[in-house]
Amino acid sequence: MKSRLDNIFSCMKQRCFNPKHPRFLDYNRKGMHSKWMEGKIGKQMFIEWALKNGYRDSLTIDRIDNNIGYYPDNCRWISAAENSRNTSNNKNRNNKHKYKGVKVFKDRNKKYVATCQNKFISSHYEEIEAGRAYNRYVIDNNLPYGINEDI
Repeated sequence: MKSRLDNIFSCMKQRCFNPKHPRFLDYNRKGMHSKWMEGKIGKQMFIEWALKNGYRDSLTIDRIDNNIGYYPDNCRWISAAENSRNTSNNKNRNNKHKYKGVKVFKDRNKKYVATCQNKFISSHYEEIEAGRAYNRYVIDNNLPYGINEDI
């Protein structure tokens, strides 16, 4: 009988590498840690990583940055409810701005606010400056989130 971790591992591989999987187009270019791809040894390495990094039966695997694949530094274990809020669709729908980590402060000044994981960083009159502030914050704090590449 397959363990829950065996099933999670199998589903990750299916999403990334099986063209018939319904989510293949969302995952195939993002990839998976090469060590986890080495047959039974790779699966065992994934299971060992999971157990050392907070795996519990009540949690699901999450990619911290949805633009990156399944790699040890980009994965964590979170609740299903939290994971459902952390999807590419939700991120794109909620952020109507050109840059990651930028929101509009709804006052008469219409300031752009740089945020990271709902933490206020700074406010700016120009959207691009808020995007740059977000980038600096992520880089300065060595956070595993993507930055705005186009500024």
